Amino acid sequence: MNAETADKARQLRKAAYESARKRNLLTQERQSNIEYFFHANPHVDSADDTNRPLEVSSAVDSGAKHSVAPSTTPAPVVTLTQQVSIKVPYGMVALNPGARLRLVSRTGTTARVEYNGAEYNIPVSSTDLAQ
Repeated sequence: MNAETADKARQLRKAAYESARKRNLLTQERQSNIEYFFHANPHVDSADDTNRPLEVSSAVDSGAKHSVAPSTTPAPVVTLTQQVSIKVPYGMVALNPGARLRLVSRTGTTARVEYNGAEYNIPVSSTDLAQ
């Protein structure tokens, strides 16, 4: 192999390495964004196709595969059956019927739910838990 061919081969290997590195970084960023989205939006069903485990392969680590899977135990979710108003740091928010919220706990007539990363108490009678 002459020097020119060897130099081209080195450039191609370097470009392939850089491309694989960038692809892996983008895949990790995508997974992080998906996890953040479902944490910030607990009313969205995370069982849909966009939250499936990702296979991440690397051209530089001898083809080893890593799998990043979502939690295996789904968080309990309640659905509002009536409008509920909650006090948030910037005022009041009305949560409409049909909104799905992560259930943190339940005691008597009160359900503690998560909304936008914070926890709030709402009446059990305003949720599908009352049925």
